[in-house]
Amino acid sequence: MVASVGAATSLVLIAAGCTGPDPDVPERPGLVSAEGGSFVHGWIMIDQDTPFTEYSRYLDGPVRDEQDLQEAFEAAAEEHQRRESLIAECMAAEGFEYFVTEYRTLTTPDQMLSFNEDSIAVPLLPAARADVESFGYGTSDPIDPYTGDDLWSQRDTWGTLNDDYFASLGPGAQRAYNKAYWGTEEPDPEAPDTDAGCGADAYRAVPRTESISPQDVFNAEFGDLALSVALFADHTVFEDQRVVELSAKWAQCMTKAGIDLSGEVAAPGTGGISYPNPMSALTLAMRTAPDGTVGPGSGGIFWDTDAPANQRSLVGSPAEAKIAVADYDCRAETDFEMRFLAVHLELEQIFVDQNRAQLDKMKAAALGQQ
Repeated sequence: MVASVGAATSLVLIAAGCTGPDPDVPERPGLVSAEGGSFVHGWIMIDQDTPFTEYSRYLDGPVRDEQDLQEAFEAAAEEHQRRESLIAECMAAEGFEYFVTEYRTLTTPDQMLSFNEDSIAVPLLPAARADVESFGYGTSDPIDPYTGDDLWSQRDTWGTLNDDYFASLGPGAQRAYNKAYWGTEEPDPEAPDTDAGCGADAYRAVPRTESISPQDVFNAEFGDLALSVALFADHTVFEDQRVVELSAKWAQCMTKAGIDLSGEVAAPGTGGISYPNPMSALTLAMRTAPDGTVGPGSGGIFWDTDAPANQRSLVGSPAEAKIAVADYDCRAETDFEMRFLAVHLELEQIFVDQNRAQLDKMKAAALGQQ
């Protein structure tokens, strides 16, 4: 699976307090194990070359060196800073404070160069059962998966100071603030952008740089192919009858362990997986509060760091660990991970064989060799 074009969760593992290999933990050839303490949850990485390996890094388009990416990053940051300064000046003229926010992006330039990795759509669990008992699927502490930094230590860079300021205003002042920023007293929460107000004025003064770039041309020709690869790990593989039967055996084991996964499957016709599998166990853990109650919505309280501790999910609670331990045991009973990997790799090879000409053309285009 290619992280930058795929759905699902972060694929990067942060291992805290790692220890050496545990002789009591069985080897899982070709798969990365988690060891030690708390970590950001994700998928299991494939620790070997796969049929996709030759093409993975080219699915994002023209290959760009670090200097090119850095220049693009800096240009976008400079545009952002100019717009933010204009907004602050405009809002001050309207009688309001506005805190200039720092330019942030999901990945920094050096991370973009190494973000594509292969994985299987099975949640990562610690390699040792004792660690699963202690940490479950890991914790959702707001830690940057690349740097290990506490993302919330600089909350102002994410606009939170502006949110706090807005919340401190009275109802009338909030309407006036909205009028100043959005051009309307009651912006649509689903689509707040308008053609008026300080925000819109700033974007007119400093518009986003737009042009027909090599990336646009690449996307037009190879976008469908990249999407097919993106859907492969968390969609195509799950349509294989062997995975359906394997998941059914795993689900029977989970039921015997007292874990009800009936609420963790997608409704038919919605495009999701309509039968229980290890991803279902993770989403159940994400919905389970420390007191064992199950909240609405998959992961609805996962990243809400302002939520009371007794409502947050993936905090390493015993209720979460119970689900994770059952998942761990049922994977072991069914040899789920290795059997799933075997099907995954076989289907990858079939996909590459069927699409090799187009994949080779895509690779050449990304390298500028067309």
